[in-house]
Amino acid sequence: MENAKLEHADKLRVELDDSHGVPVVRARGEIDLYNVATLEEKLQEALSKDNDALVVDLSKVAYLDSSGLSALISAYKNLGVRGGRLYVIAPPQSYAVRRVLEITRVHEFISVCDSIEAISSDPAKQSTSDQ
Repeated sequence: MENAKLEHADKLRVELDDSHGVPVVRARGEIDLYNVATLEEKLQEALSKDNDALVVDLSKVAYLDSSGLSALISAYKNLGVRGGRLYVIAPPQSYAVRRVLEITRVHEFISVCDSIEAISSDPAKQSTSDQ
């Protein structure tokens, strides 16, 4: 089990970027049960900044399982309590991730966008996803 965790930990890279005036958590690789803690840590770090919006860029993610969805929903709820918004970047080229968001209907309450440019300059004011 420990070997599986180590193997999967290498399949995900997550970084936090504040250069857009709103925290952007960028993930690259595969998000699953074995490495979701890496994503959760960066989400918590971003949420601790008390912004009213958070962007999670999944455009470089090839795989997203239910534990990854759970992390996104948790961040959504955390932001919602304080009136904030969560935006997920999952362009059409990220078919596997976008399909998971659609099949599970997560896209109905979390704004899913094609790119960071698709989000208005003040993300907290945007009212709909670009679905």
